[in-house]
Amino acid sequence: MVLPFQIILGTMWACLGPKLFKYHNIQYVLLFSTVFGLTSILVASTVKSWLAFYFFFVCCQSVVTGPLYIMPIMNSWEWFPNNKGLATGFMTAAYVFGSFFANNLLLNTVNPGMVPLDPNEINGNSFYPKE
Repeated sequence: MVLPFQIILGTMWACLGPKLFKYHNIQYVLLFSTVFGLTSILVASTVKSWLAFYFFFVCCQSVVTGPLYIMPIMNSWEWFPNNKGLATGFMTAAYVFGSFFANNLLLNTVNPGMVPLDPNEINGNSFYPKE
């Protein structure tokens, strides 16, 4: 339920990324996206309800993923205008390689004790089991 919605929202925001870069300073867009993304991850790691976690981790992260994902790809097109497909392939491979290592770091940030999810508690009241 988390991943499909995050992919859909990330794709929607990725389409808006080039528009943001065209009309606003790239450094400010990247700074805002990075600060907003890190803040949403930290807030998601402290909330106790599933809906709040879902909002901060999925919705807020999708707003960040779009511009931060498309910006390096757009820059690679400027460096290699005759090989846009090859540049996009290398950039996408770099994202996959980076997410392979960042996934464990992010998981430890959101769930520091690696507490297993209690399926009886996913009713909007609590995400992790009561201690």
